[in-house]
Amino acid sequence: METMPAPQGFDEYKEQYPDFFPEGTPIEKQYAYFTNMRAIEIRRQNEIEMQKVTKDVDEVQQEKAILREIQIKKALSENPMERFIAAYKVSHIGHYQILRAIIYAECLKSSGTTKGLQPAVTGSRGSGKSHAVKTAVHLLPKDSVYTATISPKALYHMKPKAKTTFYMDDAILDPDLVSLMKRKQTEFQETTRYFTMIGREWDFLEIERRMVFITTSVSQLGDEQLSDRALLIDIKNEKADDQQFYEFENDRRTKGLPEFPESEDVLLCRDMISHVRSHEYRVILPGLDFLYYSDRRLIGMAYDLMEASAILNYLSRKHSVDNGVIVVEATVDDLANALDFDMFRNNDSETLARLSKTERGFDEKCQKLLNGDESLNYTEKLLAEKTGMSVPGIRNYLYGRENTPNTIKDGIGLCGKTTWYVVDTQKDLSTDSIKNYIIIKKHTYANKSFAWIKSVGGQA
Repeated sequence: METMPAPQGFDEYKEQYPDFFPEGTPIEKQYAYFTNMRAIEIRRQNEIEMQKVTKDVDEVQQEKAILREIQIKKALSENPMERFIAAYKVSHIGHYQILRAIIYAECLKSSGTTKGLQPAVTGSRGSGKSHAVKTAVHLLPKDSVYTATISPKALYHMKPKAKTTFYMDDAILDPDLVSLMKRKQTEFQETTRYFTMIGREWDFLEIERRMVFITTSVSQLGDEQLSDRALLIDIKNEKADDQQFYEFENDRRTKGLPEFPESEDVLLCRDMISHVRSHEYRVILPGLDFLYYSDRRLIGMAYDLMEASAILNYLSRKHSVDNGVIVVEATVDDLANALDFDMFRNNDSETLARLSKTERGFDEKCQKLLNGDESLNYTEKLLAEKTGMSVPGIRNYLYGRENTPNTIKDGIGLCGKTTWYVVDTQKDLSTDSIKNYIIIKKHTYANKSFAWIKSVGGQA
């Protein structure tokens, strides 16, 4: 019977350990034992090598994480909003207030001293509002954003994590969702509970705290209180804006560039927000005074935006750590960043509610028609001709969408927000018809800052 060949390395092993196998052990058993022993040894060596490789990979990953954190902190310490604007400009041109509103709202999700901000963007169809918001949302971490219209029941059952952002485009909000959004705005720092029947037992569902709702719509959100609480950004494009958009979009298309690239700049922006989100902050603001005190929510937004700017720029602000919470001291630069929004520029102590950018623009056009007179009367048709608009268009500005001179509401439209627009309904004796005359009174806006840091001598 022919003997099988010796396994590789067997002869060398026998020479090194001649007495390893007891005398008389069959050669086949010696071969089998040696082969098994070598397999165990090889496996053990492989495991050792894998442990070394794993350790090396872990060390490399740790080193990369450290270097990335250094990069993130460097970006956050050197005017971080400019980083966001630069990344935003790759996909959208203009409407930078929308970007800043969304980034500031994200920062406030990590604050223990804020009431939170809820961005709402309005503008005519095709104005670019949806694309601007989508571009800003593209810069946020993907694991904390839902981009779909939701129902209150779905929100309770899906149990999103705290600090989640919901983006609803061209939202037509049902009353239940409006009620929930108002409640979440009021309870920004609290968990919201909903009692319901599960089976035959009463139980409660919860929605975590610090949620942000971003909405876009053609007009205001349809609910006066919801619109009043929102950080409203109203788009009013000029001819220069349209030309700028054409040149931007033509350049992108002719170069074949993607609309929303996943570039290193975009990833860095997401990491910056994730860094801010991973900490807790408490912001100490300097004493502020305001041009007028009648709009409490606008005052609250000034505080919140100032706080958001301080959080975003905390690495370049005086800060300390107290029981794991980063305590930041806001500066005059944070106040300037906060007031760099149209809602602070478009308002006046005599308004009953905040004017949108388009309402302020329409009013300024009407004020020019007075040409030095204290007041003038116009029919709707004549005012439309004078301003170059349609009658339905001026009605939207005067009375609010879907309202008429007979259904004017406080806080809706220029007639409901100001004291210098009045409707006078008269009967035309010659035609026996009813005509609405719009009385426009002269008004001068206060050309002063909405807020300033208090000082011993008065305004800073």
